[in-house]
Amino acid sequence: MSTLEHAMAAANLPPAGPASVSAPAPASASAEAHTVLGLLEVLDRSSAILQRLPILRWPVTVGRALHADLVLDDLHVAPEHVRIEATAPGALAVHVLDTVNGVQQAGKHYPRDTQFNWLHGQELGVGRLRLRLRLAEQPLAPEVAMPRFDWHNLVATLALLALVLGLTWGEVWLAVPESSQFMQKLGFSVGLLMGVALLWAGVWALATKLFTGQPQFWRHVRIVLGSMVAVDVLMYLATFLGFSLGWDGVSRFHSLSYVLAMAGGLYLQLRIVAEHRRTSMAVLVLFLAVACGAAMVWKDRNQSAPYMAALYPPSWRLAQPVPVAQWLQEAGSLRQRLDARLQNDEDDDTPGPDDDTEE
Repeated sequence: MSTLEHAMAAANLPPAGPASVSAPAPASASAEAHTVLGLLEVLDRSSAILQRLPILRWPVTVGRALHADLVLDDLHVAPEHVRIEATAPGALAVHVLDTVNGVQQAGKHYPRDTQFNWLHGQELGVGRLRLRLRLAEQPLAPEVAMPRFDWHNLVATLALLALVLGLTWGEVWLAVPESSQFMQKLGFSVGLLMGVALLWAGVWALATKLFTGQPQFWRHVRIVLGSMVAVDVLMYLATFLGFSLGWDGVSRFHSLSYVLAMAGGLYLQLRIVAEHRRTSMAVLVLFLAVACGAAMVWKDRNQSAPYMAALYPPSWRLAQPVPVAQWLQEAGSLRQRLDARLQNDEDDDTPGPDDDTEE
């Protein structure tokens, strides 16, 4: 026996030769080990992707511990925060582990030691981060064309700008009887409105840039211009209904049009900045609108009923005319209040004996 054969026998190795060559592993087993079942992405508050994890097996553990499959760098995440496992083809179960902050999905909070299904298309809130999952069997969205110059948005912006300028021209024309002062007043009003619109849109564009990464300035400009148009439309509609149908309350509280229009614009702005918190933003805007509306109603509650904010052609009046006796009675009460106020002003202007000064 040769020296090589003695060494192989001592190491319990099979004898050399063609028969000793081991067969390669099946190709199907190797492919199965490297099949990507899904892609788990970590997003920050601005929807920027921080990490990607190709999923090769289930379950998957997410946390700050180094032995977790997906390691997150967030102090609000537990060492083992969640465990994700497949319960059926295309169905996933999320187990909330030993965590204080829990997990959020679709506005609902899941505390420690709970289990829920991961809804298709939803994201999981883990600490200050969000998890997004795409499974291999899910169909891909069609390819999106590269952004080009959007003529529709340009036309919409110019149309809203023309409406704002036209309404401003009409209001100034009705308010300024002197033609010599018309252009001066019109220039001041247009400059003020455009300055406020650009400043307000710029502030929201800066906030959108900070939270989403894209300023979307002209989108905010369209929202501001649309809010200005909505204010005038709602105000004219309120005064028209008050005149035509005799709804004095609608006419008296036409200033609520500002609240409604500004609330709608504020909600649209907040939707851009906080896209994933639409419900909470809607509740906040509704609370502010109710508070401001109640304050305006309380302020205007003592306005005199016989008078309206605007008068339209008599043919537009659909309500029955008020009897002359009723109108005189209501106007008489208004006259008494005006006379009392005039008397108080005269008493305040009358000098008393202590008002004389010696030289």
